[in-house]
Amino acid sequence: MWLSLFGEQPKWHLQRLAAVLSLLLAFILRLWGTERWVDLFPVGLIGLLVAVWLKPLVYSRLEGFVQKQTRQTAGWFAAVAGTALLATLLSVLVTLLVSQVTYSEDLPLSIWLMDALFSTALVGLVYYFLPNKETRRPSTWQPWLAFSIFFLAGMGLVWKALAYPMTWDDLHLIRFFYAEHLLEAFRGNWEPDQIETPGYRPLTMAFNHFRYVLFREDVVAHRVFLVGLYAAFLTRVAGIAQRFGLAWSFAVFGGLLALAARHSVYHYVWLADGIHLFQGLLAVATLHLMLRGIESRQIAFFLYALFFGMASLLVREDNLVLIPLAVLLTVVYMRGTGASPATRRMAYAFTAALALMGAFILVVRGQWVESDPIILDLNGLVKAIDLSMFGFVGRLGFDAISSFLISGWSLVLVLCVLLLVKLRSRQEVLLWLAAAGAACLVGLKNDRVNLLLLTVTFFSFALAALFAAYAAISRPWRAAVTLLAATLLLGAAYVSHTAMEAFHPSASNVVYWNTEFIYGRFAHKATIPEERAQATIGRLAVFGIHQDDIPDVYQSSYLDADAADLFSQMVREALARFERRPNADGRFFVPLVEPFTP
Repeated sequence: MWLSLFGEQPKWHLQRLAAVLSLLLAFILRLWGTERWVDLFPVGLIGLLVAVWLKPLVYSRLEGFVQKQTRQTAGWFAAVAGTALLATLLSVLVTLLVSQVTYSEDLPLSIWLMDALFSTALVGLVYYFLPNKETRRPSTWQPWLAFSIFFLAGMGLVWKALAYPMTWDDLHLIRFFYAEHLLEAFRGNWEPDQIETPGYRPLTMAFNHFRYVLFREDVVAHRVFLVGLYAAFLTRVAGIAQRFGLAWSFAVFGGLLALAARHSVYHYVWLADGIHLFQGLLAVATLHLMLRGIESRQIAFFLYALFFGMASLLVREDNLVLIPLAVLLTVVYMRGTGASPATRRMAYAFTAALALMGAFILVVRGQWVESDPIILDLNGLVKAIDLSMFGFVGRLGFDAISSFLISGWSLVLVLCVLLLVKLRSRQEVLLWLAAAGAACLVGLKNDRVNLLLLTVTFFSFALAALFAAYAAISRPWRAAVTLLAATLLLGAAYVSHTAMEAFHPSASNVVYWNTEFIYGRFAHKATIPEERAQATIGRLAVFGIHQDDIPDVYQSSYLDADAADLFSQMVREALARFERRPNADGRFFVPLVEPFTP
């Protein structure tokens, strides 16, 4: 069977393309029309997102009326023009409301008029040349319910850390960037302060600029936004899992387990680390669109997937793991659906194009970014696999309950291996284990615990697939699986609830990190917004910390009993008093769970 560009859904595609093209035109015109275009940069993106979903919604509501009109009559022209203008005006209204909150400049209405005219022309072409009858995908409530569950669960987890102030990398990464900085990131190293690990990550800077212009210094809004991104990411992964046969309820369990994992805390508590949610969402969107292309035999979906895949690679280089993931899911999905030869050729061409994009990113990075050569470390891969399997409760206990959970987790892993061996139909579980293994390839370059978003997520869905297989056997198995699943969720949430205290403003590591940026080795490099810098200085002053009050190495305060600096003395006193948790008085404490530990 031959492939087609849009299949039997041309209006579904072209309505969205009309919205995208019209908003892109408005954004390009705005670049020419104002000198301070960077101030309005997020408004263009927000308007784009709103129009992509809002305009097709308006089209579908008015489509019946439009189709009843005789083509090229006054009523037909009025309906087409009214549809496009109404959708454009609604998009303008939303973006204007946002701009009133975050900007002092007004949007030039002439640009939006151009957008409306362009949109009218495109919509007219869509309605004029395409047939009236068209296949439509039925809407479903499951993704929205899954998103709501993930979002509410995420808010419950982050609630006590919702107002934690910015710390460490947050201090200088999440801020306003000028046009030259955003453009320079496409021609070299992504980070102008030259503090972070060098790399080719232009969209990382754009994302940080985007969220700062939206939320400024409101850390609560920042974290709610990250929880929303996490919920969207897990919803998309759950949708992919359902395509491979996982029941919706167990797909939701897999997402909740990933969200509750101890090593997931970084992504929604530490604001700078929220970039991994952005890159993860782009990655799973690429995989989702690829699978839709195979399913529908429509070339358009493969083109969309290439666009999102390139965007994900421009966020961080470690998204190169997307290439083996795409190959894995493509092969398995086509084998399960019996794809036609034409579909197979298109899918393989897509994975080849994605691989070429990855190679291009590496060549550009080597040419434009001054950094150490990339050295692959097999020990790092082994460590990443270990961290992924034990990333739900960690390996270091801090009380009797956590020690019990850690011991119990090891037994659960052994039990799961035995259950997998006895399982007759284990393909789905093995698929998710293979996906987790492919995502672990990031450990070849860097095995930090906060880089395991995809790995922990896919391992969670492997457990969910295993539990779903046994729950389908009988009611006793279903009851046992439900009890085990609830225990794992509660145990992971308990450990995570304590682990996030390491980002409390009175935690020893946070005080040390902030002192490094205000008074220490990064002080002369870091560009920190004035309001944020003064607030951080005030929090340090509460503890009496000023310049030269910290050791050169944070860990030395635990080893060197003779260290005379104020910070080391504070650590020793806190340990002597067993100050290990946040308290109502805001006293200095050493957290029970140190960040970045196994």
